[in-house]
Amino acid sequence: MGAHVRLSGELSGEYLVDEVLEDGRVVLRPDTSAVAIRERGGLEAVSDEEFERAFGHLPSDVDG
Repeated sequence: MGAHVRLSGELSGEYLVDEVLEDGRVVLRPDTSAVAIRERGGLEAVSDEEFERAFGHLPSDVDG
């Protein structure tokens, strides 16, 4: 289905509708997208420049 819902209360967070049953019940599954995970953790994406200021230059596979 792919519809997105936000729950609050005892169950809270971002969920996706997995299935709508014949009797009207809805089957949900947690939204495990990177965006949802960042939102749950209160995290924000940072630019490459911000990352380098905070952590310095990290070697990569292309660094000799």
